[in-house]
Amino acid sequence: MTVFRPDFANSTTAKVTLAGAIALGGVANVNAQSLPLVGGKCYDSATTQAMLKADGQLPLIIGNRNTDDFPLNVIMMNDKGYGYNFEEKKAEKQICLAVAFKDAQLNYEDNTLIPAWGLAIKKTNGFDVEKIYANQGRLVFAAQAYSRDASGKEIVGKAIVIGILPSKKLGTVFEVDGSGIADTSFDLNGYKIVTQNYTHFIGRGFGSIASAQQNNNILLAQEPKPKPK
Repeated sequence: MTVFRPDFANSTTAKVTLAGAIALGGVANVNAQSLPLVGGKCYDSATTQAMLKADGQLPLIIGNRNTDDFPLNVIMMNDKGYGYNFEEKKAEKQICLAVAFKDAQLNYEDNTLIPAWGLAIKKTNGFDVEKIYANQGRLVFAAQAYSRDASGKEIVGKAIVIGILPSKKLGTVFEVDGSGIADTSFDLNGYKIVTQNYTHFIGRGFGSIASAQQNNNILLAQEPKPKPK
């Protein structure tokens, strides 16, 4: 029996804004998401997919959650940086909203530089960004989870971060609180990154920027060394 995971945006634990522990840039939008979808609820698949298409939502990462029946999970977003993580219930012909997010930042899986927001995550609960990269893992996605109150005002939850191990096609979705502490939410098996859509959104300004120090080190390494006299 599948137990549906908690809604990050309505977590009762510490809240986070991405201006805090994880600072993400992106295209600024206020209340840009207007679809009547609520985290933790399930909706008719055909109707909801039509709504998502009209909202410009495109799939970014697809994979099967590591649980008893390996349900399909889809992370998607639009050109405003707003998006969703849905889980599919094929038998019921429904898709269930795990979390709505905004301020997404994407990172190519072949990028060996750690994005600046990744360096802000503390080494706790077995989460060590530098070790992830040393083991050929990557951080490919970060965003701000949120919900809405009765008036439509956005209420931020935790940040969500996705790490992957390309050699094994394994992914993990983490939630990160306001102090930069990460906790595992769920694992994805056989994930697929939709490269075409990643490229589209990075071209729209949603690409991660590696830390200035790392970029500086690379530039220094590339500078021609002076010839000995």
